[in-house]
Amino acid sequence: MAATFRAGGLASGMDSNAIIEQLVALRRQPIEKLAATKKAVDVKVSVLGQLASKLEAFNAALASLGTSGARGVQVVREPASVKVTASAEALAGSFSLEVSQLAQAAKARSSAFAAGAVAQGGTLHIEADGEAFDVTIDDGASLGDVAEAIEASGAPVSAAVLNDGTSSYLVLTRTSTGHVIGDDPSTALTITETSTGVLGQPLGLSTVVAAANAQFSIDTLAFERRSNDVTDALPGTTLSLTAQTTAPETLVLSNDASATRANLQKVVDAYNAVVSMIQGELALTSDTDRSKTLGGEPALRSIQARMQGLITTEVGTGDVRTLADLGVRSARDGSLTIDEATFNRTFTADPASIDEIIDGGLATAADSVVDAFVDSVDGALTLRTKSLNEQKRRIDDQMAMLEARAEAYRDILIAQYTAMEKVVSSLKAVGNFLSSHNFSIDDGDKK
Repeated sequence: MAATFRAGGLASGMDSNAIIEQLVALRRQPIEKLAATKKAVDVKVSVLGQLASKLEAFNAALASLGTSGARGVQVVREPASVKVTASAEALAGSFSLEVSQLAQAAKARSSAFAAGAVAQGGTLHIEADGEAFDVTIDDGASLGDVAEAIEASGAPVSAAVLNDGTSSYLVLTRTSTGHVIGDDPSTALTITETSTGVLGQPLGLSTVVAAANAQFSIDTLAFERRSNDVTDALPGTTLSLTAQTTAPETLVLSNDASATRANLQKVVDAYNAVVSMIQGELALTSDTDRSKTLGGEPALRSIQARMQGLITTEVGTGDVRTLADLGVRSARDGSLTIDEATFNRTFTADPASIDEIIDGGLATAADSVVDAFVDSVDGALTLRTKSLNEQKRRIDDQMAMLEARAEAYRDILIAQYTAMEKVVSSLKAVGNFLSSHNFSIDDGDKK
């Protein structure tokens, strides 16, 4: 903490405190300039971070389409017995579906328990798909207590107590539907009760619903699955079976140009976000504070050039080899747009072309471009950010040194002005003493 001068002007009448602060302020001017420089560096670091984030968002948009597919597929006709969800990997076409059986979970139910009745103590041995669980039942436990013990055992069943208005029942339900394909349905849930207590009555659990697998056919090809939600029968398509059929039903999937163009637009938007930011940094005017912009950074021109190169990068093998072939156009300001007529014409002729371009190499090319700038070790933007942060550290060191010097200078001034006030005070004391006494020469002394 800076020393405080408390005797300013008491003897001399001068505002010594103000003089000292002004002199110290002059000494602190280099510190203020350094603070302004550090603030400008902070702005640059922030802008670099924003640019890196936009580059990563662009890369992620392409990577997402490369993974999940850019081509949109729509369900044109959906069977009444099946809820259909199609992804970009779905195959366009018409399929005949029949559902002969829905998957269901095995259930077991106890015998009836009158009001106030309790369970006889013992052990429940529960087997589910070959995995065994033993549950201890306390003698005289309520059905609710038994349900809690079963839930706590880790067995893949849910336990609940139901009441029909007269009696209560303990109901166990497998948490998953169906049974291991090829095994007997009973293997999904088997319960053995051993009673050792003397209070109440045995649970008397018995199967009331047998496990069943979903059975259906696609174009007369038979399928069996443990769940009613089937993801591996038709590529890229989830079939959620909801009801049995009495006759074949038709599923029709078709390529969706609008959804595909919307997927491609996500990439275009992410690209334009990068280009727009770069253009803003490069648009220097006479009013631009160049200390706070990246306009002079060589990396910006490099990013701009390499991003533009992605538009014409050839990765396809057929007639459609580049994004430009899909109708992606570059405007004069560097931003991209999608020419709808060209896109629709290309997509109609070759729907798979967009996936072939993106997954066939463009996503990899973009990843290489982006990685060159944002890699956490040697990316150009990363290295520049590290350099600027090092500059900030040096500025902090300089500011700390100058701050210490300014405080030392303040202490010297305080000491000097304090000494001056003491001298002035002493002189004033002598003057006051002389003024308070009448020193005169007697007449007898005159000659």
